[in-house]
Amino acid sequence: MIRTIGVEKGLSNVESFLKSRGYNVKEFETTEINDKNFLNSVDFIVSTGENENFIGIENSSTKIPIISAEGRSPENIEKQIIRIQ
Repeated sequence: MIRTIGVEKGLSNVESFLKSRGYNVKEFETTEINDKNFLNSVDFIVSTGENENFIGIENSSTKIPIISAEGRSPENIEKQIIRIQ
């Protein structure tokens, strides 16, 4: 099953890596984080780790796993996605 990953704008290295590994990637702006259409279209969210608006998302009804990219390589982020699946 191909996963769709929401990647926060500014993480182009992560976006490129995940695309090269066969994931569907949707770049998003932080203002879209509360958009139900966006949230229903992704399986994971990769954030820069700088925005506090993400804190409530994991506890919402969507239960989308959020992975902070802060201090992590794209390879490490993919390992976490695989582990959570």
